[in-house]
Amino acid sequence: DLVYAEWPGAPNVLAPGESVTATATYTVTQADVDAGSVENTATVSGTPPTGDPVDGTDTEVVPIDSDPSIEVVKSASGEVAAAGDVVTYEFEATNTG
Repeated sequence: DLVYAEWPGAPNVLAPGESVTATATYTVTQADVDAGSVENTATVSGTPPTGDPVDGTDTEVVPIDSDPSIEVVKSASGEVAAAGDVVTYEFEATNTG
């Protein structure tokens, strides 16, 4: 949703030197995380009293901090006294990223 702050003058009209602020939200997706960033472009258009319409664009790239890592803990059980004895190993893997 795009939300505008209060217009400085008449709604949808900007006099020379005036500005208006808007905010928008975006929910990050797994595809964004996989890509490592969120990129968004804003475009505005205006129609002056005379002449051709005007446009402006700006792009913002927000990096996504990622720290992929995994940890493994290994343990062994069983008594070994001679050849042929059996040792059982257990592994626990944890995604720590």
